[in-house]
Amino acid sequence: MNTERDKFLTLAIGECWHSLNEYARCSGCGRQFTIVRRGHHVNNNFSTPDGFFKLWDWAKKQEWWSVFEGRVTVFFGGMAAVISQDRFASAVYEFLKSNGE
Repeated sequence: MNTERDKFLTLAIGECWHSLNEYARCSGCGRQFTIVRRGHHVNNNFSTPDGFFKLWDWAKKQEWWSVFEGRVTVFFGGMAAVISQDRFASAVYEFLKSNGE
């Protein structure tokens, strides 16, 4: 899990990056988590299949998608080259950071 990247992307898609207190309640949004186990992530992990599809679905709806897709083609040789969960998340992260999003 790339915490800096995943936090940035979570905030970009309009979700809370949860910071839990001792009662398993998020200090940001107030959401209560009833099951918090070691190794269980309450935040988005864009290196997983679920995280990948959440980011993919969101990104394709953004007005910058065609610009991003064009840059991916130039730099990576096509979208298929970045359809690794981790590489896709990193490519979106770098694109948004470089464009001041």
